[in-house]
Amino acid sequence: MKRISFALFLALLLFCSSVLAQQSGRVILAELGMEFVIPEGWVGQFAGEGFMMGSYTEPGFIYLSTHAHNSISALTAEAQKGLSDPTNGIFLQPAGSVQKWKTNGVAAPYTGTLSGQSVQAYLMGLTNPHGLGIMILAATDPPNYSQRYPELAEEIAGSFVFKAPSQAATAAPQSGNTDWNYLLGGTRLTYMNSYNSIDYSNPGYTTGGGYSEKEVIDLCKAGYFNYSSASFMSVSGGAGVSGNSVGQGRGAGTWKVGKDASGQSILTLNFYSGEVFQYTLSNPNKKMHLNGKRYYHTWTGENAPNCY
Repeated sequence: MKRISFALFLALLLFCSSVLAQQSGRVILAELGMEFVIPEGWVGQFAGEGFMMGSYTEPGFIYLSTHAHNSISALTAEAQKGLSDPTNGIFLQPAGSVQKWKTNGVAAPYTGTLSGQSVQAYLMGLTNPHGLGIMILAATDPPNYSQRYPELAEEIAGSFVFKAPSQAATAAPQSGNTDWNYLLGGTRLTYMNSYNSIDYSNPGYTTGGGYSEKEVIDLCKAGYFNYSSASFMSVSGGAGVSGNSVGQGRGAGTWKVGKDASGQSILTLNFYSGEVFQYTLSNPNKKMHLNGKRYYHTWTGENAPNCY
């Protein structure tokens, strides 16, 4: 499941039996139309794009994240590829065959390393008829791994309830609306600077596509955001992105829209780490522009914001 990327802080939690998380019991994710139950004796908190759980008495961790696969076949094929993120030192491969779980899931044992530490894990993927699916990873160091970890993952998987997200969470922003908070809340802004590359290995030096710059800003309705780009590393949002905001709050920081001295609307991203990014907003021909650059403005499906 290549889409999933873990921050380096996972390694710090790997061998700890003590965690600072606060939430227990049932967790309701209204924006996604999901709810699940944290196992007894475990607690959790939002961490970047996912939900991290730990225990005061049991080693290891459980990590939940979303995925965009909507069929068992696609989920199985992706699970067979393993998890790889060299930037964060993540290399996990299936240690057995990927098996179907009930009617909407797959499961397999995994082995490998997280930030140079050996781990064993149990991975489950669930499809969701209403939207994004769920990945569940229960992991610990090899000496402590047992059947307990598949049991924990399956307990959580069995507690999941999927339903259509609330209308407020899925309503499409109206591009003609002049309220920027309404227009941006619960959306993803993506900037890509494209280029053409030449593949000299092919006859005729065929041209291939690619991009040299990419920036993704996920603006969540609750007032926090997630951010990733090729040049600034802030949250666990993709390959090459590290988690330096964990423990500060949900996401990488908070966002707001205000006015500058000339009355121009400004989007401000206040990172928990202290950085502040500002963008001048405009919407010519109902096409989103930040600092004069065209950003794709999406809110549903595979390009929905990560507001887990």
